[in-house]
Amino acid sequence: MTQQESETPWYESSFELLETLVGDDQSAEIEAIRTKAHQDFLKIGLPKSKTEDWKYTDIRELRTRQFSLADKGVVSQVDDAARKSKTIADISELSLQTVDGFVANNLDALRALLPKGVILSTLREAFANRDSGLLELYREHFGQIATTENDFVVAFNTSFFQDVLIVHVPAGAQVEQPLYIQHIASGLQQSTATFPRILCVVEAGAKLALVEHFATLTSEGGFTASVTELVVGDNAEVSHYQLGLESDDHIRISRLASKQGRDARVRFHSSTFGGQLVRNEVCPTLTGVNGFTGLYGISVLSGNQHVDNHTVLDHSVPHCESDERYKGIYDGKSEGVFCGTIIVREDAQKTNAIQNNAAVLLSDRATVNTKPQLKIWADDVKCTHGATVGQLDQVQLFYLRSRGIGEKDARNLLLRAFAGEVTQEIELDALRSAIEQMVVDKLSL
Repeated sequence: MTQQESETPWYESSFELLETLVGDDQSAEIEAIRTKAHQDFLKIGLPKSKTEDWKYTDIRELRTRQFSLADKGVVSQVDDAARKSKTIADISELSLQTVDGFVANNLDALRALLPKGVILSTLREAFANRDSGLLELYREHFGQIATTENDFVVAFNTSFFQDVLIVHVPAGAQVEQPLYIQHIASGLQQSTATFPRILCVVEAGAKLALVEHFATLTSEGGFTASVTELVVGDNAEVSHYQLGLESDDHIRISRLASKQGRDARVRFHSSTFGGQLVRNEVCPTLTGVNGFTGLYGISVLSGNQHVDNHTVLDHSVPHCESDERYKGIYDGKSEGVFCGTIIVREDAQKTNAIQNNAAVLLSDRATVNTKPQLKIWADDVKCTHGATVGQLDQVQLFYLRSRGIGEKDARNLLLRAFAGEVTQEIELDALRSAIEQMVVDKLSL
């Protein structure tokens, strides 16, 4: 064992420093939540190579590498121009940034653009203003679908979160513009660890599109562990988009947990282009009949990048549908992992679930591990899953070249079409166009 490995891990020693960073504006209630989560986290420990769900993703570096907790003072060190330098144009006027996990905007200006009754706030504000209604909402939902027991990612985030962004869309409200949230790692301090947390409650018959964009200002490496809890009411419609564009030395682990009511329609879109190691966890639960859940992902990596797309889709009630499609394009020595589980409970009769994962390897040094799984306890269901990994289709390539298209152009057409089967599901025009261009830029098409 090296000297570095024998030292106390940063996530054990840093917990005692958290109180000085947080200050006095949060209650003993939050301190108790963090303490319980940290106890759970230490009990669970970092996943090992023998941990089945982490079999292909090695995160030992989180122990051997020293990270430091972010300080709220960093927000004032990053000016508005620097924050907006990472913004994707034309997505929405409802745009805000977090810097190292802290909201950096004046929320009052954003609130003026929201429909009547829609709440956008932080937990710090709720305690400072003694907002009983918002605190009641928080206490009802926080940590209910993303629990710390036996869950490494949620326990890690809940141990160290310093604030919560709270979004509440009341029954029937229609938020026509997407809420665009950029999580920016400043890189102003060496190896900073950040823990963004979002609680989003969309009531019956309401509509919301939420974009989470992870980016880094510098090439300085860091670590992000984010958790978003999404509660969707009956007959509501929600689209969630996650975009990863971190630097090549950044590690991120994200958990998105949701539950949805009767007749609700929820779509999740994950796009990963950056980062040293990224793990995207999406865990929806259908708890109301006649619901629909769509899960779509595209990963385009090169160099030594690693992405792990991990999904658990839980059908717990009858007459629901789900559509899951993840695709990856891997060049250089990049690594891709897809582990997708569909659970169909005993009472979830008449379930219709489709899952497909496909990957294209552009280099003989790139690798992909794929593990689609069905766990079915009902007998009247339609469930299919499939996975394909390979190089570009040589027959299609030959066909295009036989029509007078050059080899490079033919290859590019096939890769764009391959990615397009997923990106076409992005309903926001500006975001879809930006991601389609990122595919082109990443592969230098």
